[in-house]
Amino acid sequence: MQALVEALDDQSESVRSNATYALGSIGSEKAVPALIAAMKSPDENVRGLAVGALGSISSEEAVQTLIEALKDQDKCVRSNAVRALGVIGSEEALQGLIEILKDADKSFRRRAVGALGSIGSERAIQAVIEALKDRDEDVRHDAVRALGSIGSEQAVPYLIQALRMDRDIRVRRCAAEALGSIGSEQAVQDLIKALKDPDRCVCAIAAEALRSIGSEQAVQDLTRVLKDKNGYLVVRAAEALASTRPELAEQALIEKLEDQDSTVRFVSTKMLGSIGSERAVQALINVLNDQDELVRTYAAEALGSIGSEQAVQALINGLNDQSGNVRSIAAEALGVIGSERAVQALIDVLDGQDELVRTYAAEALGSIGSEQAVQALVEALDDEDEDVCRGAVQALRAISKHKGISPSGRKLPAKIGRDLCSLTESLDHLAELLDEAEYH
Repeated sequence: MQALVEALDDQSESVRSNATYALGSIGSEKAVPALIAAMKSPDENVRGLAVGALGSISSEEAVQTLIEALKDQDKCVRSNAVRALGVIGSEEALQGLIEILKDADKSFRRRAVGALGSIGSERAIQAVIEALKDRDEDVRHDAVRALGSIGSEQAVPYLIQALRMDRDIRVRRCAAEALGSIGSEQAVQDLIKALKDPDRCVCAIAAEALRSIGSEQAVQDLTRVLKDKNGYLVVRAAEALASTRPELAEQALIEKLEDQDSTVRFVSTKMLGSIGSERAVQALINVLNDQDELVRTYAAEALGSIGSEQAVQALINGLNDQSGNVRSIAAEALGVIGSERAVQALIDVLDGQDELVRTYAAEALGSIGSEQAVQALVEALDDEDEDVCRGAVQALRAISKHKGISPSGRKLPAKIGRDLCSLTESLDHLAELLDEAEYH
């Protein structure tokens, strides 16, 4: 270490910088005095590296030196000093960091907000709250995020104000998220109002925040919102209720599957899939005829998630949908449900024009595991599309792992069993070749 300390005075800038970096990499308190000494170097690169190293070691011994570095002539040194003080988290640095909040350069103000958030003391919280008034939206955004990380109830009224009033959508989004993290019932009413925010991402985050709070008061207020005429508001309220009152949420979402707004319909469809109740199956089957492609796609996905045999025929019909996306997800859903009733329809799809649908159909046949699909899957190994070929490989491998036994417990015909065994090694080799081709 002594050699590194001596190298700090070397005539070569490269040697000085490397020595400083090496001292920081040691990561030992023993290096702190030498790094503090390096802060007196006329070389700003050395000082900058020394500041970063002191922050990494996180020694209280370095705090005063780092506070002094906040006034360094070099911008990089000052910036690194702010960050280092935040890492160390000493309240001794508060006044210097608070002064940085007045800097004309917003990048310094942002770093200071982050450092104060890391310190997290009452005085630091108050300083970050003041930063919510900053003229720059990036600084305000960082202040909101810092307050959410600290998690103090003291910040709740100010975060509510940011959610209500800030012009920047990122600030409002972050405020809703922070209020959910803190979990204060004080925020419930304003989060419910935020479900009507012009920015739908704010609405979604507010719904998630209400779900996180999960208090009885929040549940009661959200239940009342389910009767609102605003379909999107109802859907977001139902989303917030999904984990605590799934039966209420489910009924509201089923009703909104007929809303005039396609966004309301597709969000409702997606949420019903997440809830996963069989009670929604018939309503989702009906939605497979929706005029909106996205709604039909989510309906197919939701039916797969629920996994009900009741949906098999409707999903088979979905394999003929005009949209390739719907056909693909319908095939995937049939694989998830795993019904033998879907095998022939999926085999037929292997001859279709859409390569993505063929890929999903091959994978679905592998999931179902029926010997009826073996010949079609072997033929699919010659498909011109690599993904289809890969799907067929995976499907045949999955079937072969049954060791000649079908999912129903009946032995496969002897010839098919032998064919599958002989295919296993070649399938593995083919999979390796496909992976290699994709890599190159």
